[in-house]
Amino acid sequence: MDAFVVTFREGIEAVLVIGITAAFLRKSGRGELVKLIFLGAGAAVVFSAAVALALQAVGVNADNPVPEGILHLLAAVAVLTMVIWMLRTGRRMREGIESRVGGMLGKERSAWAIGFGLFALAFFVVAREGVEVILFLAALAIGRASNTLLLLGALAGLAFALGYGFLFLRGSARIDLRLFFTLTAGVLILLSLQLLGGSIHEFEEAGLIPMSSTMANIFDWIATNTVIDWLFLVGLSIPLVVPWLRRPSNAS
Repeated sequence: MDAFVVTFREGIEAVLVIGITAAFLRKSGRGELVKLIFLGAGAAVVFSAAVALALQAVGVNADNPVPEGILHLLAAVAVLTMVIWMLRTGRRMREGIESRVGGMLGKERSAWAIGFGLFALAFFVVAREGVEVILFLAALAIGRASNTLLLLGALAGLAFALGYGFLFLRGSARIDLRLFFTLTAGVLILLSLQLLGGSIHEFEEAGLIPMSSTMANIFDWIATNTVIDWLFLVGLSIPLVVPWLRRPSNAS
């Protein structure tokens, strides 16, 4: 469940940015530039895979609590950074993206500069989401006897995000962006606290943070509690369902 909600949420955001950008380019009569968006996204996927391989090469495992604690801390910082971005710009994502891309196209810039700007926009958006997903999954994978279910959950979440993005691009699906970012921001703050709790727990195991056994058990409970996963799933589902509920009845 945890891997599914993480990849689904991050995938939805990346797909929305790519979809909105591509739709705006087509609406502006610059459909030939859409391929640069997908090239940038593809390069970001390759970059994210390289980060994943680098983390695997480091060899973080449950018997080495210090790197594990650092990994949880990095994931918590990534979540909080994303929340800050969401609260600042997320609710007006469409307007912000269209304004930015429109500015690229409207200025007297060379074709190369426009192409590079679009490529970089897609690359950094997808790379940010990809690295965040990798940090989350790496933190979740530590100490598991088998990561098969984790991988299946991650792939299922990504598949659902891509499927919804495809429907969104075709105009067959809608999403309440304001509600989406409001609800997921709240749950992401809880998720960051969970990751921080996991980090403190690992540093305590390494003897870097002295605390009583009671406090250690509390932080262990925070790090392993699954309630946040279910809250996350609800927070993701409501913005996808609300637009359908708001549709006017076709009854005559």
